Amino acid sequence: MKKIFASVFASLLMVFSFASQAAVVASTSASGSPGDTRTLDVSLASGDISFGGDFTIVFDSTRLTFLSIVGRRDNSYDFLATISDPFTSGATFSLAYNGLPIPATGSIDSIFSITFRIKDPYPPSNFPDVTHVDISGFVYDNALSPNGPNEVSFEAIHPTITVDRPANRIPEPGMLGLVGLALVIMVGFDRRRRVHRG
Repeated sequence: MKKIFASVFASLLMVFSFASQAAVVASTSASGSPGDTRTLDVSLASGDISFGGDFTIVFDSTRLTFLSIVGRRDNSYDFLATISDPFTSGATFSLAYNGLPIPATGSIDSIFSITFRIKDPYPPSNFPDVTHVDISGFVYDNALSPNGPNEVSFEAIHPTITVDRPANRIPEPGMLGLVGLALVIMVGFDRRRRVHRG
């Protein structure tokens, strides 16, 4: 009896230790100039995200403007990102399957994308300036517990957006400037014609 109890206990322990293995989430980094729009693609390097997850992103709102979060939608995966708590320098959002959950384990190259616009004018900085976007949270894996999907945390990641020195911008001539230039050219031609007749 003790051997049966020990083997059942060991089996349960192995199942729960496998189910509670941490997921590994990764992200691309980006670079651009003030006024540019840049996207970070977040992927699942390993783990199980069969039942989606809850995420929090935090960024420097003096340097970046948050535009959107979009779940991956293609023939393989259909993730829906829903923002539940936007705040000045970040957002909390949920990622879930749009439809029935399917096993989503291993390496998935993109589970969602976050899009930012780099502030313009940009705060005074030494260029290139590196700003971090912090992403934390947990995923729900396919190892169901009595309370539903198992919640598995992942180590927070900190992708960067490198901001390059703004290019010297040449102002575009306005309509009035173009009309003025045309008048100056016409007066110059008229004066030149009078001098040659003269």
